[in-house]
Amino acid sequence: MTNKRVLVLGGGHSELPLIRAARRLGLTVFTSGNRPDHPGHALADRYIAGDFSNAEQMTDIARQAACDFVVSAANDYAYLSACKVAETLGLPGFDPLDTAEALHHKHRFKPLASDIGLPVTRFVTLAPGKCEIPSEAALRYPLVIKPVDLTGGKGISVVDTPAGLQNAIAEARKLSKQGVLVVEEYFEGSLHSYSTIIEDGKVVFDYADNEYCHPTPYLVSTSTSIASVPLQVLSDLRFQTEKLARHLKLVNGVLHCQFLYGRGEYIILEYTRRCSGDLYSEVVEAVTGIRHAEQFIRCSAGLALDLAPAHPIGDFVARHCVFPDRAGYFDGVEIAPEIAPCVMSVTEALPRNHAFDAGWKEKAAVVTLRFRQLTDMLHARPALNDLLRCRVAVTATGAEISTSPPALAQKAA
Repeated sequence: MTNKRVLVLGGGHSELPLIRAARRLGLTVFTSGNRPDHPGHALADRYIAGDFSNAEQMTDIARQAACDFVVSAANDYAYLSACKVAETLGLPGFDPLDTAEALHHKHRFKPLASDIGLPVTRFVTLAPGKCEIPSEAALRYPLVIKPVDLTGGKGISVVDTPAGLQNAIAEARKLSKQGVLVVEEYFEGSLHSYSTIIEDGKVVFDYADNEYCHPTPYLVSTSTSIASVPLQVLSDLRFQTEKLARHLKLVNGVLHCQFLYGRGEYIILEYTRRCSGDLYSEVVEAVTGIRHAEQFIRCSAGLALDLAPAHPIGDFVARHCVFPDRAGYFDGVEIAPEIAPCVMSVTEALPRNHAFDAGWKEKAAVVTLRFRQLTDMLHARPALNDLLRCRVAVTATGAEISTSPPALAQKAA
């Protein structure tokens, strides 16, 4: 791998595992994105400013930098751009763009999933300008309204009666570029991820966890391992995942699923092929010993998978995103004494003195934790927002606001 070059589309805290894995494999790493203060760019051999959602611009950068491979950030826009770059330049590791769009765009995935018999809720798609649900759809309230082109839970809402539907549709379209919405029946259940690595249409590795959303109802902020769902659910998810992989003829690599489980049943929310955010890969590696982030690099480089495990540290690992609770300036993370022995690492996502214009909007840091036993983790999880707090200063410390990348993966005392 010596002298090979890789372009990572993105350089935020979520891309740190990818960048580190690429460096360990001996690659020369280029990063791009429109936030030069993001921490991943400081680890790259070279940062080139750009908009990773602009596939043409990313193609030009990859060509000019003579990159041999491209890797996506933990973002759907970046992933689709990476697919286009790979398709244009003949690079390995990605599905055809049309396949990627069928998987990542909600209004295309839902009909596909229904057609091949995946467990999904009943739904309709509303084209731009359309505001009425066809009567023949006979959807039952409550309903969930989702823009098809937004991530991180943005624009999603739940309505209980027809009276609130039109306002929810209007609000979702304010945030959406495409204006296409999916309206589906609400399913009451706990949220989980099921992340697999597929090879020749077969699942050769899988991992599942529990996920929690706070303060935004549809944005995952905390996860705990391992998933508290029946084994038969995970067995059926493996079957459904392989069925999808064979149907779409997916290339080898990570295929990540989110699902809801409740009342003995489960429904699939989505599948993605991009890197999952907020240091997800580091938690997978801690629990299983599999170098999860490295497999993204290997598949993007056309290399064979390497699933030989290192030494896992235990089943009870959690990650928690730290948010500011008010406007002000970022001044680090405050760790309560009672949780400090459990903290493995703190990764700051923003530079010190970064200005928050409001509370609970931006992720300031991600904390990973290890617990001795399940009961300890279950007891701590609801209190993590109080035990791990974002320090917010009234004024910026020092002479001026820093624009340098923040400290990376600081070890807790």
